[in-house]
Amino acid sequence: MRWLILAAVSAAALLPRSASATVTFDFYETSITACSVAVCVQPQQPTVLINLTLSSPTETGSATYTFPSSPVVTDPNFAFRLNVLGEGVIAAPDFGTFPAGFVHGYNITWADLAGQLSAVSVNYLSDRNEVGFGAGPFGLTGGGIGSEGTIGGCGNGTCTVAGFWLQRDATVPEPASLAVFGAALVGLSFRRRRCRKNSVWCPEAHAE
Repeated sequence: MRWLILAAVSAAALLPRSASATVTFDFYETSITACSVAVCVQPQQPTVLINLTLSSPTETGSATYTFPSSPVVTDPNFAFRLNVLGEGVIAAPDFGTFPAGFVHGYNITWADLAGQLSAVSVNYLSDRNEVGFGAGPFGLTGGGIGSEGTIGGCGNGTCTVAGFWLQRDATVPEPASLAVFGAALVGLSFRRRRCRKNSVWCPEAHAE
């Protein structure tokens, strides 16, 4: 009986969770490769600089906004945050247009496949901070950032940083994986009944 319970628990653990309907990618800054200001502090360990949330682990899309125009966003669950003190989250329903003037504009495009970013371009400008735009292109391996304060170890100016994008949560299992676990449960149940019917000794039939 314990064999059946263990198989059932394993299968249940892989079932999709309703709370994980979206996928989030974090950009980890690993180093500052170019610095045009007096103070640049290298990260001591990979540090999350950007969060990007999408609806699906496989999709292509874009989000654009220039104050005071209305945002044009292809993914209703799109969310973006520059992980710097004082920066807000760009997300539905206003996508960064409130409070007015805090976010001056953004142009963000992406493509992800099976939970991996295959392409990304970030251009973001707020009252104090900048990613991409005039600081230089920002993509899969990093790029230009800037600030009137401090951002990513770069103080009051622009820098170029290097790093990588990583999916925050494990991907939802494929339907084929769930089918395999279902078949295993059926097989174990059938084997147990067969053992009892034919009076054959089986570990799972005598584990109660």
